[in-house]
Amino acid sequence: YGTPAESLCYRFAEIDKKRFGVIADVTDKGYYTNSYHVDVREKIDAFEKFTFESQFQNISSGGAISYVE
Repeated sequence: YGTPAESLCYRFAEIDKKRFGVIADVTDKGYYTNSYHVDVREKIDAFEKFTFESQFQNISSGGAISYVE
């Protein structure tokens, strides 16, 4: 499964913000999207989301999961 713990996504974003400053759409969110998931702020439909994420599922030997909201 291609994802770190949720706390790591927050921790690395905070470390990067301290090191590199506020970068629009990178360090300004306060977290990184984990795994190969499309950022929740993207305006795409479920089919586009699945098409994008499916490219990475065959290299994730621990399994795969996709979320639809």
